[in-house]
Amino acid sequence: MRLWSKLCFESRCILIVGFSIGTIGIIVVPPVVTFDGPSHYFRAEQISIGQFRASRYSDKQFGGQIPANSSNFVGALWSSYWVDHRFLTLSDWSRIDRESGGSGIWVRREFTNSAVYSPGNYFPQSCGMLIVRIFTQSPLWAHRAACGANLFVYLLLMALVLEAMPPFRTALLLVATSPLLLLQAATESIDALNFAFPMLLVAMVWRIWNQPALNHRITLRGLFLLSLYISLLKPTNVACLGLLLFLPTAAFGSPRNKVIWLVATLVLSIGFWLAWNAAYLDVNIAGWYDPKHPPVGQQKAWLLHHPADFVGTFWSFLRRELLVQWENSYSGIGGWVSGRLQFFLQRLSDLILGILVVAPICFGKRDLRWSSLCAMMAVGGLAFIALTLWVSYGVKHEEYIPYLGGRYLFVPFAFAVMAWSNLFNGPLDRPRRWAVLLGLSINLVGLSSVLMATARITVG
Repeated sequence: MRLWSKLCFESRCILIVGFSIGTIGIIVVPPVVTFDGPSHYFRAEQISIGQFRASRYSDKQFGGQIPANSSNFVGALWSSYWVDHRFLTLSDWSRIDRESGGSGIWVRREFTNSAVYSPGNYFPQSCGMLIVRIFTQSPLWAHRAACGANLFVYLLLMALVLEAMPPFRTALLLVATSPLLLLQAATESIDALNFAFPMLLVAMVWRIWNQPALNHRITLRGLFLLSLYISLLKPTNVACLGLLLFLPTAAFGSPRNKVIWLVATLVLSIGFWLAWNAAYLDVNIAGWYDPKHPPVGQQKAWLLHHPADFVGTFWSFLRRELLVQWENSYSGIGGWVSGRLQFFLQRLSDLILGILVVAPICFGKRDLRWSSLCAMMAVGGLAFIALTLWVSYGVKHEEYIPYLGGRYLFVPFAFAVMAWSNLFNGPLDRPRRWAVLLGLSINLVGLSSVLMATARITVG
C-alpha cells in the first residue's frame, strides 16, 4: 500500500485499466486472432523450448519444429476464423484444446514473418509458456500464460515511464491505453513491448537531459544495457538509439567520457543488431505470402539508383496519409472486428487527437530544445520504418509507402506528442486532471465496445 500511494495518478490509472481490461481481453478475445497471431504463438513457443534461432527452409520460408498439439490447436482456430469466417466460443476452444492430441509428436511449421525476430521480443511470452508447462501441456493455457506475462511486463514498463516523465504523463497515458496498443499487450504480439522498451529509454534520457549535473552513473549503466536489449527487438527500433547522441556532456563529467560511452554503447548495440539480423537481410518476407513479390535484392538495387523518388514518395506520405495512419493506430484492431465498430473507433481517435492537441495548454514544461529533438526523432523514425517496410513489402517502380498498419507507428507518434507537449508551459493541475479523465474515458469506451462485441460471440 505504501508503494501504491507513492505512484502518480496516471500510473495508477494505467495499472488499474490495464490489468482489468487486459485480463478480460485474455479471456474473451479468441486466441491467435490478432495480427500475425499464429506466428507470434509459434515463435514464443519455439523460444520457450530452447530453439532461439529459427530454421531456414528457403529464401522466403523460416520456421521450426513445434509440438503437434500446439500446431493442431492453432490450425483449427485459424481455419475457423479466416477460412470458414466463424468465431468460436470459450467451450469450443477448450474442446479443440482437449482434442489437439499429446505433445510427444513434433511437426514442422513455417512462420517466416516472426521467425526472424530475436528472443528478446518474446522474453515475457516465452517465460509464461515455460512456467505453465510445468503444470499442463495445454496449448490454450500456454496462450493465456504468454498473454498474461506480456501484459504484466508492458504495464510495469509503462508505469515506470509515467513515473519518470511528469510533463508527458497525459499524452503517454492516452497513447498507452489506446484500444489497439492495450489489446496487443494482452496477446502474444510483440508490438506493445516494442513500444514500452523504447519509451523507457526515452524516459531515462529525459531524466538526464533535465538534470545533467546530477550523478547519473547508475542511470547510464542502465541505458547501456537497455540499448543492447533494444537493438535485439524489432529491427526498426534501432532508430531510437539515435537519441543517445543528445545526452548532455555534463552528465559524463567530461567530453572524453561522453565519447567513450557513446562509442561503446552504439558500436556494441549496432554490433548486436547486425549479429542477429545479418542472416535475415536477404529474406523475402513478402514473398512468403505473395510469390510474385520481387526479391529484396531488387528492391535495394532500385532504391540505391532512385533515392530521390523514395524521398518524394515519403514526403507525399507525410502530407496525405499520416493522419489516416493515426486512425489506424487507434482502430486497426484486426479483421475480427466489424467495419462498423472500426468506424466508431476511428471517430474516437479523432477525439483523442483533439485532447492531445489542447492538453499542452493545461500541463507541461516548456523546453523548445527537447521539443525539436522529439520532432526530429518522430520524422526520422517514420522515415526509417517507411524505408524498411518498402524494402520488405513494397513493389519495385511503384511509388507508394506500404500500408503501415498503425501499430508500427506507436513510437513515432509518441515522439510527436512529446514534441507538441513541450511547446507550452501551463501547469494547471485541475484542467490536466480533467484532460486525463476525459481521454481515459474515451479509451475505455473504445476498449469496452471491442470487448463487448467480442464477448457476445465468444462467451454468448
